[in-house]
Amino acid sequence: MIDRREAAHLMIAAARGHLPGCRPYYFTSANGDVIAQTRANAETAGLFREADQIFADGQPLVFASRLLCGVHLPERVATTDLFHDVAKLAEREGTTFYLLGSTEAENRNAVAGMKARYPGLRIVGNSHGYLAGETLERKLHEINALAPDILWLGLGVPREQIFVRDFASRLSNVGVIKTSGG
Repeated sequence: MIDRREAAHLMIAAARGHLPGCRPYYFTSANGDVIAQTRANAETAGLFREADQIFADGQPLVFASRLLCGVHLPERVATTDLFHDVAKLAEREGTTFYLLGSTEAENRNAVAGMKARYPGLRIVGNSHGYLAGETLERKLHEINALAPDILWLGLGVPREQIFVRDFASRLSNVGVIKTSGG
C-alpha cells in the first residue's frame, strides 16, 4: 500500500532497474469502472492480474479499503496526478518518456504542454494511439529502438491492457509501461 509520492519513486526505480531484453514492468490503475469491468469480464480481469503493480485511481477504493480491509490504502494514486509527480522526478534524474495514445492532435498538445511545464523532461517520442498493421509494427520497432524508461500508454481500458498483453514482450528495451486511461 503506497501513496502517490512512493508510487512515483517506484516507477522511476523500476524503470532504472529494468533488465534490457526482458519484458517491461507493467503498471496500471483501477477505479470503480475498472472494478466493474473486471467483475463482468473474466478476460479483462486476467489482463489486470498480469500487472506488476496496480494503483488505486479512485477515492471509492480508498474508502472501501478503510471499511473492508485490515490494511488501508493511504490515498488515491490518480494517473492524472501521478504523471506530474513522475515527470518532476524524471526531469531531475534524466528518466525518458514516450507518450503513446489518444488522437494525433491530443497527443501533440499533451507533449507540447509537458515540454512547456517541464522543459528538462526528456520525451524521446510520441504517437497517437490509432495504429494497426504495418504502421503499428513500425511504431513498436521505433519505441523499442528509442528505449524510453517509461512508456505512457493512453488507450483506455481494456485496450491498453490488451496492448500490454500482445506487445510488451516486443518492447524489451522499455523499462516500464504505465497505462494512463483514455
